[in-house]
Amino acid sequence: MSVNVYLGMDQLNEGLRVSVNNEGGEKRGRKPKKKVEAERMDQIERPKARRVPKEGMMTTVIAILITAIVVGGGLYAWQREKINSTVNKITDDARNARLDLEKKLTNIKDKAQGLETEVEELKSKNQKLSEAESLLASAKIEFNNTELGIKFEYPASLGEAKVTIENGEGGKTIKGTFSKNDKLVFGGVSKNYQNKSTSTTTELLDFQGYKESGKKFFFLAPSSNVDGYEMKTAGEIATGKGKAFLLNDKSFALKASSTEAVVNIGQNLAAVVNITNPDFGGVVFVNSDFGLMSVDNFKKLIGSIK
Repeated sequence: MSVNVYLGMDQLNEGLRVSVNNEGGEKRGRKPKKKVEAERMDQIERPKARRVPKEGMMTTVIAILITAIVVGGGLYAWQREKINSTVNKITDDARNARLDLEKKLTNIKDKAQGLETEVEELKSKNQKLSEAESLLASAKIEFNNTELGIKFEYPASLGEAKVTIENGEGGKTIKGTFSKNDKLVFGGVSKNYQNKSTSTTTELLDFQGYKESGKKFFFLAPSSNVDGYEMKTAGEIATGKGKAFLLNDKSFALKASSTEAVVNIGQNLAAVVNITNPDFGGVVFVNSDFGLMSVDNFKKLIGSIK
């Protein structure tokens, strides 16, 4: 009798067919009984593989996808928010910087406009000052002293001219000054003036007039002899009082065995002129600052003497 046994193993094969021979006989194509039993026992001892249902697998996949979407969406939202926050901060900073720059530019513009206004005002003032200086330079004041019998014109920029006549121990002296220029003076001494000083130096303001002898001219002073000190003139100017002579540091001879001139003129420019007066024979003008009184203006003043 033959018995056919079918052992179904889903996880091994679709089916294993085993033929068992009662008789233990071995026929063609059949395995020995012991061998079949061994294989059968081996198959029984193997654990059955657990099949995962298709529906469960799909659910897992969907859950994973949903998780990924949720996590990815959250990450994207966080990154988007971070980017938006950064962009907003940069935008705000840029706007604030622009507003600050505009404010500074406005301040600079206002200051520039203020400076332009100030510059224009200064230009206007400078122009007015230049016009005033030009007018002042051309303006003349006439000095007239009837006691001395002399008058002349001088630039108004020199201020007020004053003359003082004093009667001292040695005689009368003249001293004329200008309020805006103390480097320009004029004066002289009376014809009978007696120099009480022990100094051997004759000052320019000791002038008593000049004398002409032939082609020579002499500076008269109390300390000189009758003929006076010879003058080498530096120029001649016609006036209403006659000739006026310019004198400089080369106009007088030196003292004997000395480097000093007989008349102390220094580096100044002087002009001598005779006047008609019972007490005074002449007046000398001395200019010691050519910056305050130019040589040309000095000559014009001398030429205006009447």
